[in-house]
Amino acid sequence: VLKGADLLVGLLDVPLSQPSLAPRVTIAVAPACPYSRRALRMLRTLGIPHTLIEPIAGNPVPQVSIDGVMIGGYEALAELHGQGALEPLRQP
Repeated sequence: VLKGADLLVGLLDVPLSQPSLAPRVTIAVAPACPYSRRALRMLRTLGIPHTLIEPIAGNPVPQVSIDGVMIGGYEALAELHGQGALEPLRQP
């Protein structure tokens, strides 16, 4: 699982002027998981488009990926938000 600066190197460098055809964020959740609900609420509140996917069996949820790179779960997502690294993913 990548975190912090390792994740940001080259990951969020897509020019903002180019519209994305599909959401850059994918998230696997479980309905009864409070961390899944928190992660989904964060993405919705920030206006970040995302795609729900089936979780990988045996892995904890939520499972969040940005541009196909698994970043981790809710805590990793919250850490990126705290660093301001999710701003390029927001829709106007």
